[in-house]
Amino acid sequence: MKFVARLMIGLLGVLLRLPSARALVIVGDGGLTNTNAPAGDQGWSYVGTIHGTNGANTTGVYLDNNWVITASHVYGDTPTNFMLNGSSYDIQLNTWTQMTNADSTKADLAMVRLSSAPPLATNLTLCATSPTNGTAVTMIGNGYGCNIQTNIWYVDTNSWSWFTTNFSGAVNFSGYAWNYTAAKRWGTNTVAGTDLVSTISPLCTSYSLYTTFDNAVNEAQGALYDSGGGVFSQNGDTWELAGIMFTIGTYSNQWGGTAVFGNATYAVDVSCYRDQIIATSWSPIANFTAAPTNGFAPLQVTFTDKSSDGGTNITNRHWDFGDGGNTNITSTNLTYTYAVSNSSYTAMATLTVSNALGSSSTNQLISVWQVPPPTFLGGSSAFSVNPDAGSATISFMGTNGVKYRIVYKDDLLESTWKTDLNSGAWMPVSVGNEATNLTDITILGTTQRFYRIEAESVDAPP
Repeated sequence: MKFVARLMIGLLGVLLRLPSARALVIVGDGGLTNTNAPAGDQGWSYVGTIHGTNGANTTGVYLDNNWVITASHVYGDTPTNFMLNGSSYDIQLNTWTQMTNADSTKADLAMVRLSSAPPLATNLTLCATSPTNGTAVTMIGNGYGCNIQTNIWYVDTNSWSWFTTNFSGAVNFSGYAWNYTAAKRWGTNTVAGTDLVSTISPLCTSYSLYTTFDNAVNEAQGALYDSGGGVFSQNGDTWELAGIMFTIGTYSNQWGGTAVFGNATYAVDVSCYRDQIIATSWSPIANFTAAPTNGFAPLQVTFTDKSSDGGTNITNRHWDFGDGGNTNITSTNLTYTYAVSNSSYTAMATLTVSNALGSSSTNQLISVWQVPPPTFLGGSSAFSVNPDAGSATISFMGTNGVKYRIVYKDDLLESTWKTDLNSGAWMPVSVGNEATNLTDITILGTTQRFYRIEAESVDAPP
């Protein structure tokens, strides 16, 4: 026999994600049984379905604190929601976090956060050590089932050509053809070994445990859509998550859509990534609001922290306002003013929150506009003087979101512009662009006066 699990893993990792039905291959039942929780649950309540925009229905396991763990390659299906025990939970895809190895290579294991937490009585326990060979496990997933009847294939093990009719020198292999039924199902097996497994699509290296498919009652073998399914082992009275299924191993040239005795199911060994999983599930998730997100300079923006603390208090919030300004604070909101510039500009405001277990960041684009100069109305008639009333009026087109005032000098040699007209009050323009008049009623007794219009954002601080 020529077993080629490692050669086929890359291809089958892709096949596990092709769109269609759900159910494990279970020996002999034709997809008719094991669709309800096994005795003692054995992890059943924590295993759900991840729906992708491409129609894929893969598998995920709920951990705690809104987090689901699955195979990393499931990301390629663009997951949208997670179905668990009859309820749907939106997936926050921006929280997708892939586990890594000590050498920084990536494992085919990832976590993603839900918009809300399923109402489970207890959190799932993770195995602290790799299960030993011979450890009994329960496998739960949404992959294809199989037909009731056993198939026999006749194989030329020199060329590894497969046939359905016997011939001289053929080696018999038996197993099942997938029946493409859809159901969440469970089956049993035992750990056959552990290995460091590399997959091609996507490129990952994962510390893994594996099972082999034998002709035994309730024996399980992974199939299409079992990616992300759970492998559970019992520790005393507690069923713990030991692995996350991500690919299968087959014989060379084995027909597609079949499960042959001697095939393998590979699951990422959760104990090897346990510290990362715990740190991720209890690390904070950064989130904030900014108001307004655009306007004329100087632009005063109120930032409000909406981060989740992950169950462990946030100890620091670092705000980078994107224009060179930054601060570290512990309070949940603050106000920042974006300064006037020679032109309009954008700034990427970033919040990084951290606690004892980790940190995360998120950002928001802020657009700061240069205040446009006023457009004077009517040419020379934009300035009018009424000597009898002792007033002078300047007429111009104002811009929505900008406020204006007039300042003056009675002698251009004066060093500063006087701001006491109208008690220094600003006139805002708040609805569209509109004709605006600014009037000086203090010109009696003056022989000359020089005016300047000042403009700034309505949102500018006083």
